[in-house]
Amino acid sequence: EDPVDADRLLVVTFSNAAAREMKQRIARRLWELSRERPGDLRLERQQLLLESAQISTIHAFCISLIRGYFQLLGIPAEFHIVEERELDVLRIRTVRELIDEEYVKGEDRFFDLVELLSSTRGDQGLERNILKLYDFVRNHPFYEEWMERVLAEYDAERPLEETQWAAILLDHAADALDYCLELNRTALSLIRGDVEMEKAYLGAFLSDSLCLTSCRKALESRDWDVCRRASEGIVFERLGTLGQKYPDPEKKKKVQALRQEVKDLVQKQLREGCFFMDSAQYRQDMEYQEPMIRKLFELTGRFGQKLSEAKLERSLLDFGDLEHYALELLYQPDGRGGHLPGPVAREVSGQYQEILVDEYQDTNAAQEMIFQAVSRGGKNLFMVGDVKQSIYRFRQARPEIFLDKKERFAPWDGRTFPAKIALNANFRTRRETTGLINDLFSAAMCPAVGEMDYMEEDKLVAKAQYDYSVTRPVVFSIVDPGEEERETAEAEYIAREIEALLARGATVEENGQRRPMTPGDICILLRSPRNK
Repeated sequence: EDPVDADRLLVVTFSNAAAREMKQRIARRLWELSRERPGDLRLERQQLLLESAQISTIHAFCISLIRGYFQLLGIPAEFHIVEERELDVLRIRTVRELIDEEYVKGEDRFFDLVELLSSTRGDQGLERNILKLYDFVRNHPFYEEWMERVLAEYDAERPLEETQWAAILLDHAADALDYCLELNRTALSLIRGDVEMEKAYLGAFLSDSLCLTSCRKALESRDWDVCRRASEGIVFERLGTLGQKYPDPEKKKKVQALRQEVKDLVQKQLREGCFFMDSAQYRQDMEYQEPMIRKLFELTGRFGQKLSEAKLERSLLDFGDLEHYALELLYQPDGRGGHLPGPVAREVSGQYQEILVDEYQDTNAAQEMIFQAVSRGGKNLFMVGDVKQSIYRFRQARPEIFLDKKERFAPWDGRTFPAKIALNANFRTRRETTGLINDLFSAAMCPAVGEMDYMEEDKLVAKAQYDYSVTRPVVFSIVDPGEEERETAEAEYIAREIEALLARGATVEENGQRRPMTPGDICILLRSPRNK
């Protein structure tokens, strides 16, 4: 209905191999169509334009963008991507030069930072922290500004309740107390109706319930010191004695174990894990830490500047540079502490009629800003992803970017935009397997675990054609290794299962016919090949 030339598409994939494969598939399909429709000039044109089409990784796109506007950045036109080993050498040399300069300056807060992070044997601790912080902050767009915003959290005059970490700890404490109350209710359900156990245990467990409920109510105030005092006020009364002739020792053991779990949670999660200091102690601690934290951030910023200079002297860029130089080209300050797409973004976005992004669940914040800038504010942006497959959070991938759109966008009805389409049809797996996956994820996934609810639109729908006259039940086994190593116990269990399948003459379907199963029909999937 609305044909688009191949060179007006920007297609972003996660790896160079995936980009090559996609381009090859498109080329093959165009060739097949040209054979079916000889003389079709449009098809011939697309075959020519495909050679220059931007089907690449995000970093390859950034390279193309930077090469086109390098003069605006003041960097060499003929830059190269630095090899990992050379970059490691540059990083170590630069951070050590930086630390040597600081020793010459002799600031007290620098020496305090060295004492905090390093040992008497050298400055490796300080070096390691500068490098780790630098790698972390660079995954944020305009990371120097981001560091300034973070430093504001370390203001000693700021009430503890207003800090991000207090909010996290208070929420964690609420979850821990809710779980404690659930354990307490389970124990009470076992105690009630048992005359002997009620006499010995009921009073103490009811007291536990009152203390836990009072502390949970105190958390609603969000007042740190009130919550801390409430956690200290949880007192566990001594249990009465159940005689040795009590008829159900397993029940007794279970009830006692439930209470011990509650006591451990209160001590380790609440008192030691959350409320380990009051607000006055926090303020004193922050007054001590703030100068050192500010110095660490300052050193990290200067390290970034010195490393950039060292790389540019050698006409080198790393992958992080590509994203940040692209942002520098595409955005300009809005005068209110934020950024808006600038002239380059408007020019580049005019080159592409459609933008398609694969593996969108592994996008980071900087990449998302790039996509928004070159896609006319997202109006011609098509994204494909599965948040359940997000595995790069350690590289600061932000699956919540994907989830936000998943929550906000309405199902596609042919008119509404922006919209979402659920790609839940599964053409590989039997319905017994998809059924187990759906049941497991529906029970286990929620915003607190998995960052999302597993909704009806997320459930897999088996579309593959199989012979369902022969049932293939999915067995979900929990292997208790006992005294053996876990991998050994699992391997032995799997071997016994395979032996049983072959011994009883299990069959498989091939080309519409059933035949006896062979070892080659069996696949063993591992989380990692390390222990295979």
